[in-house]
Amino acid sequence: MIAAIDPRLLSTLGRAVQDALERDATARVQSSRPPLHREGQEALADAVLRSELQRIDRERLGTGVARLDADAEQAIIDRVLALVVGLGPVELLLRDSRVEEVVATRHDLVFLYRSDGTIEQVTERLWAS
Repeated sequence: MIAAIDPRLLSTLGRAVQDALERDATARVQSSRPPLHREGQEALADAVLRSELQRIDRERLGTGVARLDADAEQAIIDRVLALVVGLGPVELLLRDSRVEEVVATRHDLVFLYRSDGTIEQVTERLWAS
């Protein structure tokens, strides 16, 4: 399932990635270059995220707070990439090879059908409405 991540951190990192993608897209238009495909967008976003996470770790260490561990950093990277470049939180659900189907009966009532026959209600709200 999707790990809980500080929404303020996600917002800050998401804005940094969106800004970098916007700057790149603007530069490409101005120089008559083609837009980045998804792989290129993901690579640029990954580079921005890793740089921002290093900066955050330095800030945390400077204030005596432990740095983020590798699993937490990867979860943050996956989430921001899904939100900014991908399909949003549902993309993280679809990456799980055991998920056969995602059924949304309402914006706030979503179920996962898994390959082992289990059905799981998604507790995280994936869509606002």
